[in-house]
Amino acid sequence: MVELPGHRAVEGETVDLSSAGVCLTLPEALELGAQYRFHIDRIVDGQEHRMDLVGRVCFCISRGDQFRVGIHCPEMQLEGDF
Repeated sequence: MVELPGHRAVEGETVDLSSAGVCLTLPEALELGAQYRFHIDRIVDGQEHRMDLVGRVCFCISRGDQFRVGIHCPEMQLEGDF
């Protein structure tokens, strides 16, 4: 989930996750260069874990009715299996 201005949120799907950031598929575009708060829910060893993150949009590509969005998260730390 990505928090948008005006206390709105948009749900998406994680495409790729790395130590430098994340690539998401979202139903709407995010502003290039803008900073957003978001979280990713993931399951590790059968338990759900939430990662609360802040990152800056480095690309946003239209794909039909969806958008592929790359977000750079310099403070992201990955633990567990992916």
